[in-house]
Amino acid sequence: MPMQPHLSRTGVILLLTLPLLALSTGDQRRVFLIGDSTMADKPPIGNPERGWGEVFPLFFPNGVSLENHARNGRSTKSFLAEGRWQAVYEKLQAGDYVFIQFGHNDAKKLFLWVKPGVFSALRDGKQDNTHFTEFGALKIAGLVAEGLEELNLALSKLLRPVDVRSMVGLGKIVCLDNFYNNEWRKDAKGKAVRFHYVWEDTTNSGFSVLGSIITKLGASIDTLCEAPTAEALSRASIYIIVDPDTPKETEHPNYVEPPAIDAIAGWVRSGGVLVLMENDKGNAEFEHFNQLAARFGIHFNEESRNRVTGNAYDMGKFDSFPDHPLFKGVRQIYMKEICTLRVQEPATALLSDHGDVIIAFASVGKGAVLAVGDPWLYNEYITHRRLPAAYQNDKAAENLFRWLLDKAQPIPAN
Repeated sequence: MPMQPHLSRTGVILLLTLPLLALSTGDQRRVFLIGDSTMADKPPIGNPERGWGEVFPLFFPNGVSLENHARNGRSTKSFLAEGRWQAVYEKLQAGDYVFIQFGHNDAKKLFLWVKPGVFSALRDGKQDNTHFTEFGALKIAGLVAEGLEELNLALSKLLRPVDVRSMVGLGKIVCLDNFYNNEWRKDAKGKAVRFHYVWEDTTNSGFSVLGSIITKLGASIDTLCEAPTAEALSRASIYIIVDPDTPKETEHPNYVEPPAIDAIAGWVRSGGVLVLMENDKGNAEFEHFNQLAARFGIHFNEESRNRVTGNAYDMGKFDSFPDHPLFKGVRQIYMKEICTLRVQEPATALLSDHGDVIIAFASVGKGAVLAVGDPWLYNEYITHRRLPAAYQNDKAAENLFRWLLDKAQPIPAN
């Protein structure tokens, strides 16, 4: 198994040595990454740090399988001692590629400098001369891709261009409310965990897939677990409130009160992008949520439309769309058990069906508000776990957040 070392240098005096091990020069489809913290995947919620191996899949089409086995704090010695290399080695087949990276040169650009109070996982801030932000990780992954091309390996034929300048989310934070939507359950070990439209929920009810779509656009994701204030909202480019609780869902629900409404409205006027996702009658709180929505000319009707019976997915289908970036390349989407909306200035209907407003949008000051009567981008219906492949909620989700992130303001992190 011949090893080919390759050396690249960035314009920011970062020096990285990447020994490349190629088992074959055929039509390659599987890539394994082993290394240390600068390559490893990172927890995405409230954390701006990224490993370059985490973003490397962006440089390949879906047909290429990448497994990132890199781990924080590992050296070649500990990686071998812990049996991690053996686990990878036993999987290898002719035609696989293995990228090995341990250690990094002392000539580094300082990437992960974060001031206090911006990210929930780094409340005290951080000054780190070793690890990367999303932008830094993309730059290093780009160097690896360039190295592949210079070595003229078969895998390089599968590379696709990634223009960092087109990553509309870089420097921006999408913050998901966990205060008005505050549901808990016990996991398999009996530990209380949040669920239902939250980033960390990987079951059908979660937003984990949506979070992955947003981070692939370059943005960071975070949560707000307290009532929104001007200070708390200052760390959000986009703020999402979804499915506010009722006493049926949470014993002591948090309602949207006037001080929070004032804070949110002021933040929007100053350039914030607000996303309101209601639910249908009986499954969400309406009275207080509508007091917030009214500030932007929007009202959620307390009703239930698109009552789907069994697998009759056509009962939740929308396939007639206006010429709008949200629906570019989208043939049909699916929403079940939704409420409709009523709008007045400054809000307008973005999607209507048979006289019902389904999605609304309002430009307010320097900011914007998007409202929809359902949390329709949760895991069950953004993927095809149950949804037939003809529905393109995933494509619509990417379009939606690409469009909203383009409107949103970056958050100064350092």
